[in-house]
Amino acid sequence: MTTFRLSVEPNIPNVIPDKVAFSVDVRHPSGQVLHQFSEQFLNKFKNMAGEREVGLSIENWMDENPVNMDVVLNEQVEKICRKQGVAYKYMASGAGHDSQIFASLCPTALLFVPSHRGISHSPLEYTPAKDLETGIKVLIELLYNLGYEKEIG
Repeated sequence: MTTFRLSVEPNIPNVIPDKVAFSVDVRHPSGQVLHQFSEQFLNKFKNMAGEREVGLSIENWMDENPVNMDVVLNEQVEKICRKQGVAYKYMASGAGHDSQIFASLCPTALLFVPSHRGISHSPLEYTPAKDLETGIKVLIELLYNLGYEKEIG
């Protein structure tokens, strides 16, 4: 869960604001867990607002279900990584990618390369050139195999 877009009015030191607006981004690979957590989270805020007799407005502006990546493509990537001696792990991506749209139309997978300290989508994000090269080599072999080979192995 990430909180962002915090807006406080008035935004003046030593003045208690009369309005605070913020966004919350909640992600989980299981749609059921995501829904249950979101409901509990919203109910907690509703209860707190009621207890304190303050107004609360909730706008659910983006409610997307998690999308699973294609099992066959993931298996092919795993085989390539083992063949190339590349360490790998399966991980869920909480971020909204084009893959959420494409997954309903065609087999889809995501390849990630490590970012220093796990930081991404930030000016502090950094991936060594060697790790980028490794990711590109895996992608090249995957694309070659998908285009020219009947079976990956």
